[in-house]
Amino acid sequence: MISKKFLTSSFVYTVVGALPLASSIILLPFYTWYLKTDKFGELAIYISFTFLMQIIAGFSMEGAISVFYYDYKHDKTKLKHYVGSLVSGMITSGIITMLMSLCFGNLLFKAIFKGDEISFYPYGFMSVVTAFFNVFFKAYTSLLINQQKPFKFFLVNFFNFVITIIISLGGLYFYKHTLVGPMWGRLLSGVGIFILALVLFISEFGIYIHLEYIKKTLKYCFPLVLYFIILWSLNYLDRYIINYFMNPSDVGIYDFTSRGTSVIDFIMIGLSNAMMPKLFSIWQNDKLENNSADVNRYFHSFSAIGVLLIAGIILFLPILIPLVIYNHAYYVSFKYIPLAALNYVSRALILVYFLPIYFFKKTKALPWIYFACALIQIPLTIILVKHYGLWGALWSAILTKPVQIIFMYLATRKLIKYSYNVVKMIILPTLYSVMVIFGEIYFKMINPVWIHLAEMIISCLVVYLLFRKELISSFQKIIVKDLLKGKGF
Repeated sequence: MISKKFLTSSFVYTVVGALPLASSIILLPFYTWYLKTDKFGELAIYISFTFLMQIIAGFSMEGAISVFYYDYKHDKTKLKHYVGSLVSGMITSGIITMLMSLCFGNLLFKAIFKGDEISFYPYGFMSVVTAFFNVFFKAYTSLLINQQKPFKFFLVNFFNFVITIIISLGGLYFYKHTLVGPMWGRLLSGVGIFILALVLFISEFGIYIHLEYIKKTLKYCFPLVLYFIILWSLNYLDRYIINYFMNPSDVGIYDFTSRGTSVIDFIMIGLSNAMMPKLFSIWQNDKLENNSADVNRYFHSFSAIGVLLIAGIILFLPILIPLVIYNHAYYVSFKYIPLAALNYVSRALILVYFLPIYFFKKTKALPWIYFACALIQIPLTIILVKHYGLWGALWSAILTKPVQIIFMYLATRKLIKYSYNVVKMIILPTLYSVMVIFGEIYFKMINPVWIHLAEMIISCLVVYLLFRKELISSFQKIIVKDLLKGKGF
């Protein structure tokens, strides 16, 4: 049975982890009021560039904390020296990245972008600095998750949330119809969270330079850096391709659609972050070579939640957006939401294969897996965007997902024996996807709200039928537990 403590921590990490999304949602109406779709597209390019620089500036060392923490958590001295050395390594990596960008950033932007709408100075360089600050803060929040400190996790993330909102709104108000507000809001809030994370790191762990820890971490992270760069190309290169074949306004519509459906991504990330320490502890304590019933229960639940979450977003997002966004130019995105949301339907199955790679420290496989996917998806995106526009970008992402899953299975089948329920993990999300695509193609004449409502009802019924035994069992155990505590009825 999944514990009440896990459900509580899952809620905290999911909701609080979604605060960056919440800030984006709060700011989104103001962006659409003060930014035309072309400026919104330019902002999307700079933000995606920030994500790329986060990978390079942090050298994926923020992800290493989630793994090496379990190697040293029982030895406080070693843990202190390891984290302190990691802080030194990240600061050094960030400074090198910023200096390199000053040398080559302008040349890179001129080679990639036509015209002067998107340039390296000032916003490109601001993106690099913001990236370093963000990834440093992310390293600290990752540590808090593994330390199981949800309250502190809430406080530092809420601080980031508040200062981002205040500075961005101030910039938008005083510099309407420009990127000054959004870009300076991200940079100055980055300064604040960097200082906060640095102070907290030093106060708890200090700063050390132990080359053996740094070398060990870099060896582990190098394939992760390659993996995340390739993953970035799979997730964000489509915006650059759209900008090349179309224009920044189309990038704006595409990114607006992605931002809406990213609610799914943030909730799933929060759930997976809450699951990870639990699953790693089970694997470490039991030293299993196959997934136990307890492990599979987490994955099965994740799959069910994912399907219901996607169905809910497809139904409610087009209804809610007009309540807060009055610029009708952005309503074009409604027709793209179902396909954009389906991009997340395979997340549970991907997680099944992804987590063992992290736990068993077999990260060398990740770049090869995603490089193979990129060899398929990027050319496919170029071809489909050229001929079908934004629809092509959405379909290329969906069509590549089965290939990604197959490659990940082949890379991990010797690490652990999988014993999950095929119906819950594969057939359920597949049939749901077919239902949504069928509805979008053959029922265009019917009001989309009714189609999506029917899909939501069917999804709830199917999930209930598949998981009714677990739900009834959990309910009965809760009642028995309350009776034993003397609560009665």
